[in-house]
Amino acid sequence: TAQLIGGMNPGIVALSVETASERLMNSIGGKAKRSHVETAVKNLESAGVERGNIYAYIMIGLDEENLDDIILTIDYLKSLEVRILINEFSPVPTTQDYESKRQFLSDPLLTNNSVYTSLFKYDFETVQSIKNMVKRANRENYEKHKRKS
Repeated sequence: TAQLIGGMNPGIVALSVETASERLMNSIGGKAKRSHVETAVKNLESAGVERGNIYAYIMIGLDEENLDDIILTIDYLKSLEVRILINEFSPVPTTQDYESKRQFLSDPLLTNNSVYTSLFKYDFETVQSIKNMVKRANRENYEKHKRKS
């Protein structure tokens, strides 16, 4: 599959990592274990995708997560030298997460992912701090790739 993707010269390939925390992965039924992520990155690079063009999405704002899970995930992906992108969790109607908070979600805008995490999980400053950690990791990895070129 990586050879096929690399042969298509996609420019950017994004992986849905969500978390590197085994504890959280077990809790949410995570689909991408660390070994899978490492294999995917290695195979994509072997197929000609530059490391700087491999992105990884992480999820923040899950009920089961804590800041240690997020920091662990950021540090892990930074060590793989991939670009980190944040997805802020928001519940989807009819799911268990949505139903458990339905009483607080009378305004549909409260389920917007840019609002939900700051209202129901972390305060605004914490969310900004997480985003700044990701920006710093991405900047450091960008500089590393630039020096290698």
